Order: sequence, then structure tokens, then C-alpha cells
Amino acid sequence: MMEGFIDDALDQLEDNEGPVFYGFSVSIDSSGKPLMQEFGNVKPGIEGLQVKATIEPLADLVDKNGCIRVYVELPGVDKKEIDLSLENDLLTISAESARKSYFKELSLPAEVISDSSRASYNNGILEISFEKSARKPKGTHLKIE
Repeated sequence: MMEGFIDDALDQLEDNEGPVFYGFSVSIDSSGKPLMQEFGNVKPGIEGLQVKATIEPLADLVDKNGCIRVYVELPGVDKKEIDLSLENDLLTISAESARKSYFKELSLPAEVISDSSRASYNNGILEISFEKSARKPKGTHLKIE
């Protein structure tokens, strides 16, 4: 059965002109639940597997000791080609070089202090750290009519 799946996938990707990246990572989150994350540029679609021009990189998120650290694999780009933005709890990472294009959005598990951010890039690995905010998330009680 697995061989049939692989043969079908290879047949669908045969006409692709660019590189094909696909993988998955399994880890455990801070609450002990397993997390499975796909990465690469191959995505399932209505007409089967589709190869995208933009690669979704592998990313790991570590929430420990009042700090959130994000590690992202971005091989083949220079530091100046990486763009980071943070809006509320959504971290957006994009990188564009002549040969590769990456894009990833990560929802952070807690509110962070954006001014505390530190980012470094070495040997294709981007590391971003944030201090967690001491503020409690605001909520509103909703009335049912």
C-alpha cells in the first residue's frame, strides 16, 4: 500500500521543473501533547499533489522559563534577505533569494514583549527569542440573548 502511494506521488510530481521538498516533524508541546508539522513545498490539492514555488520551512518553538524561542531552517539565503514581523501573537517569517523563497506563519503560544525580541542567523538556522508578557490575556464575558 505504501509503495503504491509513493509511486502515485512520484507520478504526479514527474512534470515538476523545480526542486521538491517535503518532510514532517513530530514533537511534544509544553502540555505533553504530540505535535506533527509538515514542511516543504508540496501540498495536497483538489487535483492531487501541488508543488509551490515557496517553501514552508521547518520550525521549532520552545516555550520555557518565561521565554519563547523559535528556530527556523532557512538554508540558502543571506541574513539581509530575511523579513520578520510580529502582529499580536502571529510571527511571520519570509525570505527571498534568487534561488529560494520561504514563508512561514507561526502562532505564538503566549503574548510576548515585542521590544524584547532578539534574532540571529547562522549556518542556515534562524533563532528568534521573545520574553513573555506578564499581562494576563484580556477576556470579556459574553451575554447570551
